[in-house]
Amino acid sequence: GPGYERLKEELAKAQRELKLKDEECERLSKVRDQLGQELEELTASLFEEAHKMVREANIKQATAEKQLKEAQGKIDVL
Repeated sequence: GPGYERLKEELAKAQRELKLKDEECERLSKVRDQLGQELEELTASLFEEAHKMVREANIKQATAEKQLKEAQGKIDVL
């Protein structure tokens, strides 16, 4: 009967919508994974950059201290 046909149509429509939602979920999941990976890479490079800056600052400080000691040595001679 016509009732059965309508039910079949509703079911088909629901299945189509479900498939679309499924595809959307999959797409969003991929986007999330991609963003997670990019964030990890960014974090790693930021840490690297920070370590580099600290190393350079330490070297500058050590150099400055050495120069100061040498200058004090010369002053002591005078």
